[in-house]
Amino acid sequence: MKADFRPFESFKRGEEEGFRYYHELHYPRIYLYMLGMTLDKDDADEFTHEAFIALSLNYQRIKDEQHLLKFLYLVARNIFFRSLRGEKLHQFVLLDEDHDVVDEPRMMEDAEAIKNEALELLGEAMKKLSPKRKAVVELYFYQDMKVRAIAACLRISEQTVRNHLSESMKLMRACLIQEKGKINCLLYG
Repeated sequence: MKADFRPFESFKRGEEEGFRYYHELHYPRIYLYMLGMTLDKDDADEFTHEAFIALSLNYQRIKDEQHLLKFLYLVARNIFFRSLRGEKLHQFVLLDEDHDVVDEPRMMEDAEAIKNEALELLGEAMKKLSPKRKAVVELYFYQDMKVRAIAACLRISEQTVRNHLSESMKLMRACLIQEKGKINCLLYG
């Protein structure tokens, strides 16, 4: 990337480099959120991919980086609910006939509430991780650090960081499956 690279400006111009930046930054978060909802890796991957397709179709409507992330959470949630109703995923778009985002204030409130509830469930699952794995997960997902930077910070190999991330995801997924009742409450009422 160029030294003067401004990701959001690049994204707003519809440039691939800007979109790729946000895809790499937010894909793990949205995937983890979808995994908590679907409890299925393939569905989580597909729904996360669909959320990013919706983002690419609506990039001109995104106001700032915070709006972008909230948009992704809400779109992912709506894609999940559409899948439960058996509707086609590729028809999903959050725009009305005038190409405006539908009920944006409510969309932002819903997205924030969903994000907070998902983070609370994930926080409970993270309590079951070892201190080292918890540190790796926090640095990777919450501090947006790259594997190389985490390895240097914690003085462990990059492969160890990847192993900790992989094993942590497995453990957190197992914890979320055990908490299925809480997840159902989150999703259905």
